[in-house]
Order: sequence, then C-alpha cells, then structure tokens
Amino acid sequence: MVWFFFFYPRPNPRKKKMLPLIQMMIARTPGFVRIIALPFAAVVGTVGYYLEKHISEPKKIPYLDTSIQEQRQQRLMKEAAHSETLEEEKRRLIPRSSLVLNTGRSASS
Repeated sequence: MVWFFFFYPRPNPRKKKMLPLIQMMIARTPGFVRIIALPFAAVVGTVGYYLEKHISEPKKIPYLDTSIQEQRQQRLMKEAAHSETLEEEKRRLIPRSSLVLNTGRSASS
C-alpha cells in the first residue's frame, strides 16, 4: 500500500487548499530519485533514438519517386498513345438520356 500513500494528499494545517497533482508527486518523491530519473530517461531516450535511426532502413514511399508534373506528363502521354479521343471516351462513359439533349420546346405547341 505504499503507492496509495504516495498519491494520497497529506493534510496541511497551514493551507486549506490541496496541491496540484504534479507538485504533490514531486514533494513525495525522494530527492535522489528526482536527480537520477530525468538524466537516466534522457540518456536512454537518446541512445534508443540513434540506435533505431542507425538500424532501421527508411521506408520507400512510391508516390515520392516521381513529381506531380512527371506523373501528369506520363498520364498525358498514355492518353495520347491511346486510340480513343477524349470526346469518344466521354460519349462512352456518359449515358445518353433525354435530359442530356437540349431540344427546347417547339414553337408550334
């Protein structure tokens, strides 16, 4: 039940309000833990960062191989090499319906 005592606020007769949690934790930890823990965590984090940076290989991202302009040029070259023109492709993709036709009303009706 040591952990319960660690987080349990002690009553202070001089102060009526409770301390914030971080101040209470710092007050309860022994001095040597505060002096050793932060540098130890910093060293472990730094060593881990550089070790992972050295060991791991950067992942290849395929969309970064070519620029957007190069991708556009390749797409346009494919479209130009293809036998269908843009209008034929539009006619093939867009269905013919009575709504597409702009006939208007005849003057006789």
